[in-house]
Amino acid sequence: RPPRSTLFPYTTLFRSAFRDHGEIDGDRIMILVNEEIVSYNTLLSGSYKTLQIKLKEGFNTVEFRALNQGYAGLNTAQLVALNKENEILMGNNWFLATGSKASMMIYKEKTPDRLE
Repeated sequence: RPPRSTLFPYTTLFRSAFRDHGEIDGDRIMILVNEEIVSYNTLLSGSYKTLQIKLKEGFNTVEFRALNQGYAGLNTAQLVALNKENEILMGNNWFLATGSKASMMIYKEKTPDRLE
């Protein structure tokens, strides 16, 4: 299914939070933003870990890849996007096989030119 998309008008940074939404069994992920690795080997726990992500103008893709499957089965990763007030703007839970990818797309509007 295609990634979901949300709008972050005029902001350069947003926060992503991720955790293991299933049994805590050693799931690991790699996180990429616009095809660049921002976290190579992250161990998921039951508590959210956060990462600030710098956005470029236009569409931005945040992707995470299952590096393994814990002992309880598939990699049960959850990823959410948060605003400045720590409200969840979008997110999803996945059940990923090793090597599988999940992603979300975020759109940043062009910052308007300042009037002088």
